[in-house]
Amino acid sequence: MLKKFHTAVLALLSLFSLTGCSTAASEGTNAQETHTAAETVQTQESVMRVIVVFKEGVTYNEAVEAAAAYGMKVSIYYKTLSARSNKINMALESSSLQAEEMVRLLQNDPRVEALSIDYQRKPMQ
Repeated sequence: MLKKFHTAVLALLSLFSLTGCSTAASEGTNAQETHTAAETVQTQESVMRVIVVFKEGVTYNEAVEAAAAYGMKVSIYYKTLSARSNKINMALESSSLQAEEMVRLLQNDPRVEALSIDYQRKPMQ
């Protein structure tokens, strides 16, 4: 019984994940028919993210262009936080770069004020 519950929870988490990854359910098919929950979670693990705070005065478009210059794209734009802090706050992702590589590339960018690896947590098995 506990194993069925655990599998159901993993399936729900994969459907409602904040990583922005596409799942079979969002494409109009049943996720269980296409992928198991473990396969979906594994796919989402391959996307690495960093949280970036750009310096005051950097516009949203400049931040997006900076990310694209390093082979990254915007995963999450924290609009409310950005408005309150008067600085662009976003999560950047890359399917080809590891998180450490993303940090190394961005840490020397003069537009970046702060950054951190987005350590995504998963339920224990």
